[in-house]
Amino acid sequence: MKINNLSFPYPVLGIGDDVQPRPSILRADISKTARTFKFDVDLDMQNKDIAAHIANGNAKYACEVECSGTLFRKCYFSDEPHFHLELNRTALAGRVTFQVSVVVIKPIKGYYNSDFHEDYSGFYFDLEPGDLLAFIGQFNYDADIKYDKLRSVGSFMQITEGKMEKMPKFDLGGDKINIKLPTAMYNQYKESILGNRQFSTIIHSSLVFNALVTALLYVNDNAETLWARTLRYRIDNSPELEPFRSTLDDQDAEEVMKLAQELLMNPYKRLFESLPGILDQEDDD
Repeated sequence: MKINNLSFPYPVLGIGDDVQPRPSILRADISKTARTFKFDVDLDMQNKDIAAHIANGNAKYACEVECSGTLFRKCYFSDEPHFHLELNRTALAGRVTFQVSVVVIKPIKGYYNSDFHEDYSGFYFDLEPGDLLAFIGQFNYDADIKYDKLRSVGSFMQITEGKMEKMPKFDLGGDKINIKLPTAMYNQYKESILGNRQFSTIIHSSLVFNALVTALLYVNDNAETLWARTLRYRIDNSPELEPFRSTLDDQDAEEVMKLAQELLMNPYKRLFESLPGILDQEDDD
């Protein structure tokens, strides 16, 4: 027997369309100090029956915070559709997940919601502490990303010495995309190129651009590295990069090259703009 479009009568707001109106997370602001992370979360809950159970002390808003990097896991409760959480910086590392819901804290006999789907008209439920009344939503935060430096190439790439290398090598396994230069080349880079703004455009349009394209083509194989998480966050949250939201998953080579140019803020254009100045300096010498 094949049954389609069957939903079972479990009275959880926010899962399917069994109960309306759906709740949502209105705002999730994150800031940090030298010692703490601060999270301010505002919720939208317009279901009057659930709001009444919260006001009567039968249920509470719950925010479960889980960090696999440190094994931190804790559930916070509130009587209001708002959470202000302050967590020690040492408690979080890497990806942090927040799940927000409404949970029963006292037994509710014969629970009925006036905004139940009509299919459940006449149904009543006995709920125990820990049961869900509403699933409001989920969001993630990456504690390792330096959000104030997202636009800097240095936030996801570095140039180091590769003492055993005979040719430049792109190492994608660490926190940053690592361009490893043979010792002689690296010494030349440090002595004559590093810190020279005119030469930086040449490096960006050649060495850095090639490394970034290579990294983007292998981003899914290195999805858990910090550089990959940083780039994905920037792409997902920068309005100017919205056309490239699916590029990392689609892996279309032409789109990857366009994305790399956007991330490096048009390196070829900057190169051509800087070349006349470099040529003029050589003429003066």
